[in-house]
Amino acid sequence: MLFNLYDYVNVAVIYVLVFEPNLDEENVTSIEVYNLNDTKIRQFFKCAEIKSSRTSYDDVRHHSKEHTAQIFKQQGTSSQFNTPFSLEKTEETELSQSTGSNIMPAKGVTAQKYVYKMPFSFKLYERAILKKNGDPYRFSANDIHCIFKYIFIHIEYDKWLTYAILRSLQDEPSIFFCLSESSREYKLNMLRIRPNNVNKPHNFDEALFKFRASVNYNIAVCLTVDGREIATVGGKNRNENTIQHEISLPDLKIGFIFEQLEVHIDNFKKYINLFYKKFRYNGYNSKLTIIISGNLSFNTMLDVMVNKTVPDNAFEWLLEHKILHEEELEQVALKMTAANVSPDTLTNNIFPRNVYLIQCSICLLNRNGPPIQDIGINFMRYLYPDINDILQDITRLYCQNITINENFYVKKRFKYIQWRDSMIEEGFTVTFEVECETLDIKRTTGLFNLAGMMGLYQVWLTVIESSLCFSVDNQKATSCLTLKHVQITDNITIDSRTTQITFEHVESDFNIALEITDNHKLINIRRSIGEYEFKGNLKLRSRFNVNTILTIKSDKVYRTKFFLMNCDFNVSATLSKIYGCVELRNILIGKDFCFKVNENCEKLMILQCTGLFDLSNVDRLEILEINFSNQWTKKLRIIGPISVKHLTLINLPKDLIILTQFFNELVSIQCLTIGCSSLRLLATNLETYFCSINLKSICQKYQHYTNTATAENAQTSEKEHPTLTSCKFLSVIFHAPALVEVERLEYQKIYMSNHNCEYLLSLRKLKMLKVYMENLGNETFIYLPQNIEYLNIQASLFTDYYLKSPPNSLRELSNLKVFVVSGNVFFNLTISNYLPPSLNVLVVSYFLLKNNFSGDSNIVKIRPCRLYISALQDLIIDIETGLPHSDVHNFLDALFNYVEREHLELLVLATTSSCYEIDVLTFRTVNHFPKKFDFGIGNN
Repeated sequence: MLFNLYDYVNVAVIYVLVFEPNLDEENVTSIEVYNLNDTKIRQFFKCAEIKSSRTSYDDVRHHSKEHTAQIFKQQGTSSQFNTPFSLEKTEETELSQSTGSNIMPAKGVTAQKYVYKMPFSFKLYERAILKKNGDPYRFSANDIHCIFKYIFIHIEYDKWLTYAILRSLQDEPSIFFCLSESSREYKLNMLRIRPNNVNKPHNFDEALFKFRASVNYNIAVCLTVDGREIATVGGKNRNENTIQHEISLPDLKIGFIFEQLEVHIDNFKKYINLFYKKFRYNGYNSKLTIIISGNLSFNTMLDVMVNKTVPDNAFEWLLEHKILHEEELEQVALKMTAANVSPDTLTNNIFPRNVYLIQCSICLLNRNGPPIQDIGINFMRYLYPDINDILQDITRLYCQNITINENFYVKKRFKYIQWRDSMIEEGFTVTFEVECETLDIKRTTGLFNLAGMMGLYQVWLTVIESSLCFSVDNQKATSCLTLKHVQITDNITIDSRTTQITFEHVESDFNIALEITDNHKLINIRRSIGEYEFKGNLKLRSRFNVNTILTIKSDKVYRTKFFLMNCDFNVSATLSKIYGCVELRNILIGKDFCFKVNENCEKLMILQCTGLFDLSNVDRLEILEINFSNQWTKKLRIIGPISVKHLTLINLPKDLIILTQFFNELVSIQCLTIGCSSLRLLATNLETYFCSINLKSICQKYQHYTNTATAENAQTSEKEHPTLTSCKFLSVIFHAPALVEVERLEYQKIYMSNHNCEYLLSLRKLKMLKVYMENLGNETFIYLPQNIEYLNIQASLFTDYYLKSPPNSLRELSNLKVFVVSGNVFFNLTISNYLPPSLNVLVVSYFLLKNNFSGDSNIVKIRPCRLYISALQDLIIDIETGLPHSDVHNFLDALFNYVEREHLELLVLATTSSCYEIDVLTFRTVNHFPKKFDFGIGNN
């Protein structure tokens, strides 16, 4: 299903997927993919396109732009997956007969095509690749075989496909065993040097390995007995947004896939034989870790900590069980908690009595993995200085509801320190003299001295909402720092090794310095006041105010995104290296200074900014959006040369000199969008817009004069020459040398007059035009370039003048493929009489017909291949019957007085959130796609 008309008209490469026929389920044997973003195997297609990827089933046929009507015809019905799928150059009308599919090449298509022979059915493609999240299917053994052989290794991690496969394996785990045996046999054959064996098995190791990793990262399974949760299985390092699934422990068949079992000691003891049965070694197991949680008495826990062992009598049932001797069992750890319910009964005096909780993790078994040994103590109400002398094995410190009324020093090295609901009284400080890996302070007020940790020293937590958190992961070379509602009382330099930084409501009268490096994953500073100095990949010094926002974050598409808002500075700023997407909003740059954008920036947005912006080093921008300020005192200047694919200009400058200077900096533009942000100007054209803005600026410029007559005379002078003034502005825009290359033009929230249309003659390469026409008529189309392929005049206006001037020139657009028009225009003006025969796609917006349109019996109907009906309301289909509502049905009947119904290959009702493919004859729903259709040009 095509969801974007831009893809249809302007796509350079079309991927044709030809599937194995499955007559029992479907009649679709081939589809076209216009946009790689619509498929989850886009990376595979990209590799195939540059001929760097080949598998046993892809048969890629490349067609040059000269081949304008290639048809795809299958030779024979062989089920061999490596049988080539040949292509024949035939007549276009043979298409549906040859493939039984909905492939429909555009008339005069110039796109390159790659054809892939897919060794599975369209139904499997739909379920495995196009399926909706949250709606997993059950796959057959043959489906899973195909998925692991051809699909799974070529897609990004897809947790919903993984979930669907896992549920299917729970029903029939032997499928997994067969695939694993095939891999083992494959390896044996390779050792026997029999590569030419026709029936040689396939090596599924890569796919199975990826599947295991995806299961353990994305899915957590709750195990139950009689409906009661008793344990959880999943991975050691799980995704935060895991899919939760529930399976009865007696029915579990897929325990061999999981890496970790978490269970309470009481449940493990009660069902240990059943756990052994479900997780014992079967030749296909993952390395398993068992985490057993539970409670011990406080004195027993103290003995465990001192003696480094667990009492045999407490765990005799486990130590003697055969589950500990399983081959793939990697670790068994106890994660115990002990509460100090009665401090007076303690038999061990190694702790102060205000220790109210101890948490301890100790390994009972450790074969290959790192040892699990972790001890944490919780203090309540008071913290004694002698915590620095407690056992060296204690790694975590928890402090809760504690009031500090003296200077307190933490001298012992802990891995983890947490403070909650505590207060440091004024005049006192908590000082950390040694570093820790994680510090987590929330709902706590007072002064902390971090002695240089993360580059911080004295930090004042001012309110109960304050938080000070950081963590360091030395293995992954990452660290994060979060400050909220704090005051910094001296100059600091944030440790450049900190990869994630979040500041909210941070105040400082001192300098905050930070070097931005390639390793930073996230920097988020907002609602903070202070003098900030950035070095490295961002060179900037500015005083941030409470409205300033700075965000730098990693991005899959653009590598790194940069966002800066509400910031003034009187020094030059420079971006370098890593920023693929830059957004600057309401930035004020002082005189004689500039903001220099990095050379590999792809997307740049400059919105309501003032000052000088240097783009001279940028190679080529994919997207450049500029929103000029309407205030005449705020002037924006851009230094080029600028080469850009898609340029969006909102609120063009009112000053002709500034406008001319800007367009002189442009070298090349492929797509141009001109718009206005003011809704009250929606009913005006571009010429009136320039004149009204110009008059407004003159009034502002002369308002300081005491002689108001002078200003009035200036306005009168400007009114006397509106046509001359507007022509100058239009000439600056449309006669700029950079616009010679423009292929797409769009107007937003502003109308195009017939006078403006005359300037389109200079756009020789214009292929796509989306505008609101101010007065439809023959003059509207007479100046359009002949190579227009896409024309969208939806929401255009017309008057009685139109009837006197029918758009005969519309017929001259011999390359027009897609036409988008309002239903009001289509019916009232019978515009179908003037559409050229090249039309392939017609889009008509729905509106409620007041009269029945019978049509002229002598009219020659148009013959588009695809017809789309766009509607603002979602409820146009009756869910129960699958048929359009009666008003929509009448609209379609009226439309077919002008459209040849038998020639249509696709009929779609598109709402604001869904698309319904309906049968051309019966109007019954054939397919429903919960996805919005884009009838515009878009920033593709």
